[in-house]
Amino acid sequence: MSADAASMANGGWEAICREELWRGVTAMRSRFGRIVAIASLRKSPPQELLARYSAEVLDRSLAHLHLRAFSEWLSLNLRQQTTDMNLFEASLGSEGIPGSGPDLDLQAIEPPEATAQELRLFEIDFALANELLFSGRAFEPAPDRTRERAPSWKLHPFMPA
Repeated sequence: MSADAASMANGGWEAICREELWRGVTAMRSRFGRIVAIASLRKSPPQELLARYSAEVLDRSLAHLHLRAFSEWLSLNLRQQTTDMNLFEASLGSEGIPGSGPDLDLQAIEPPEATAQELRLFEIDFALANELLFSGRAFEPAPDRTRERAPSWKLHPFMPA
């Protein structure tokens, strides 16, 4: 088999592997749960998957899907992220989110392929959603912060008053 044919075959297997894994993972309603599940699969892939796919194909497929699930969660607004984490916690029953609170190791579920900015955003979003979820104060109305002053853009010397 030529190098091109081997590459095409791996690409075909990778697409099949991704599709199978994504179908399984999307059965979970929580996007946060998907991140946790894929991170777990990356650390310890089940033997049944290793029997069907090469370690290389499985690793690349899981890396791709991990980043995809991570990006999808980051694309949610804070209210959606909090609701999603609540959904994930409810799916776990009395156990709650593993290691939630100060003991949670976010690095254990973050995809290594994510950029530094994505990782920082994830940490901030997770902390805010976690605080809202466990404080019981989820989405109280913000205090009125209107002031009797001109908007700052009118104060710029090049802007007409």
